[in-house]
Amino acid sequence: MARGVALTLIAVLCASVPSGRSDITRNTPREPDYHAVATAVLADQRPGDGIAYTHRRKARRALDYELREGPRPRDVFLHETPQRRGDYEAGECPGPGRCAVGHQRIWLVSAGRGGNPFAGMEERKSRLLRQEFRTTRTVAFANVQLLLLERVP
Repeated sequence: MARGVALTLIAVLCASVPSGRSDITRNTPREPDYHAVATAVLADQRPGDGIAYTHRRKARRALDYELREGPRPRDVFLHETPQRRGDYEAGECPGPGRCAVGHQRIWLVSAGRGGNPFAGMEERKSRLLRQEFRTTRTVAFANVQLLLLERVP
């Protein structure tokens, strides 16, 4: 009888555990939906695409995780990985123009909603992207925007 009660209790506990990823991973109300950003990039990326971030730390780490499997755009302004630096912050390219050479398309991940998508980005990088590229697509997700920038001919 004790064995039957134990098996019943185990069955009830197993039935109450969430079964799908969507059941156990929900963004808090102010958290950017980087999973949706990664899904959009993966669906439309092309060979040679780059990716850049207006806010380096959180977005870069989140997208590194979300894009961990399969091909992904090259991090245009990454100069030194956090692992190499022994820090949580990546080292950014000191010469943005040199780092962007050869990229015809760059995905820009901009934390926040609406407003200036380049806010929070170092001025030299922002100026380069605004002058040498044009925004061809903007997609808004929860607390984050994704822009596709294409080089101006």
